[in-house]
Amino acid sequence: QSQQSIKEQHQARARERMASWRQSSGANAAIAAVAAAIAKEEEEEERQRQELQRLEMARRQQEEEEELERQRQERAQRDQERDQIAQQEAILRQIQEEQRQQRELQQQQQLLLQQQQQLQQQQQQQQFTCLIDVSGIRSPPLSFLTHLNSVMEANDPELLYKTILFPVPGFVQTMIG
Repeated sequence: QSQQSIKEQHQARARERMASWRQSSGANAAIAAVAAAIAKEEEEEERQRQELQRLEMARRQQEEEEELERQRQERAQRDQERDQIAQQEAILRQIQEEQRQQRELQQQQQLLLQQQQQLQQQQQQQQFTCLIDVSGIRSPPLSFLTHLNSVMEANDPELLYKTILFPVPGFVQTMIG
């Protein structure tokens, strides 16, 4: 509005000058033409000034838009970097958790192996060997051995480690020897 009022003021002054020149003592057509040319130049200057202002506003607006776009791109890049860091941290936490689970699993396996070894040692300590002296017996005591094995298998098969007959009967020695 202020630009419009300035323009109107310039035009009004130009008209006043023209009117005053016409009214002056014998203003001729040349003076009127010069006044009209001056008014026309002022109007052209005003138009150019308005065009410059419009161009300046367009340039500022473009600069602002470029700045906003630059800021948006920087923000997008920061967000992308933040997301990458978050993903890397999540992967790192997952790896650490897997390593922790592996360590626990190894510890559990070692503990199980130790317990298994202890159990085997205890079982070996609890097993016994049955020694049968067959000296003076002519034929092997097969019915006794069969009965012994059936009783052991039925009741406590893990307790009997082995059964040994001694001395070896002569007929077995001849068969083996």
